[in-house]
Amino acid sequence: MAYKKYFAAANTANGFVSYFSDIFAPEKLSRLYIIKGGPGTGKSTMMKLIADTAAEKGYEPELYYCSSDPASLDGVLIPELSAAVIDGTPPHSTDPKYPGAVETLLDFGAYFDRGKLREQREEIIRLCKKHSELYERASAYYSHAGAAAKEALAVYSSCVCEEKLSKLAKRTAEKLTSDKGEAKRGQVTAFSTAGFVRLDTFGPASVKRVAVCGSCGEGALFIERICSELSEKGIGYEYNVMNIMPDKRDIVYVPGSGLTLEAAGKPDKKAKQEFDKTISSDRFTDKKRLSESKAKLRMLKKIETSFYTEAVSYMRSAGEAHAGLERIYKNAVDFDGVRELMRKVSEEIFGN
Repeated sequence: MAYKKYFAAANTANGFVSYFSDIFAPEKLSRLYIIKGGPGTGKSTMMKLIADTAAEKGYEPELYYCSSDPASLDGVLIPELSAAVIDGTPPHSTDPKYPGAVETLLDFGAYFDRGKLREQREEIIRLCKKHSELYERASAYYSHAGAAAKEALAVYSSCVCEEKLSKLAKRTAEKLTSDKGEAKRGQVTAFSTAGFVRLDTFGPASVKRVAVCGSCGEGALFIERICSELSEKGIGYEYNVMNIMPDKRDIVYVPGSGLTLEAAGKPDKKAKQEFDKTISSDRFTDKKRLSESKAKLRMLKKIETSFYTEAVSYMRSAGEAHAGLERIYKNAVDFDGVRELMRKVSEEIFGN
């Protein structure tokens, strides 16, 4: 089954941002299971099991992946049952607000072989410190890359013909006949230990995919304008926030019309093959002013790329340190006990 897949948090140029309190708000849920435990102890496996069981029973679970490690899950939401299971450990540490009434704590630490872990005490401390240091370095470089990207977009913005941009956005929005609703964050991109990652959540559901192409991220200016038009009309849509410029949106999906609009790079052959239609930013750009700014834009793009490359390198190294911790903990967990806990939780959610 094709699950709806999102990220529940983001590593942005402005730092780590968690969306847990919105997505998994206990006031909106009947049951919320919060897992506490170390890396590699079966948290993600349990959540995948719950999602698979939900799908087998005809429900439509939403999977929320870890923004640092896209191979792991941060949470599973089953809207039809008003139930969710989440990873409640840092950096998105979650504690019960209504213990027993809504939330249930699942302590995977109860299945640790503490003797084995104590034997690895020094290595665990070393790897934890190394991971934190590398992650901080990655965040610093990514912040610098974001500053360069933001400046480049500001320079490009001075070359935009506002009237042309507004008219194009209005014409596009007028073609969208869709259900009334609200704007909903649907984060499908992440800056992770695997570099830039994108989940193909909107693609399979889209009737038409349109790329707004430009080399300086200017497609985001059009997406922002489209979002404003949709909100003004009361049309429901989902949007993705840019990791490198978290105050901008670069993807919008309109379920009622089956349309996905997204900011992309140059309108080259690859873009034309991937999308049903491409819109060039040339349509709302003053070419004379852009020509005068090209040298500065090239410089800023070079700076952004250099800092981004370093950020990815440090992030990958942080991922390797985390993988080392996972290997240690995997060898010190009673997985039979964890599986029995999984069975009990599944019975509570779905019944026998």
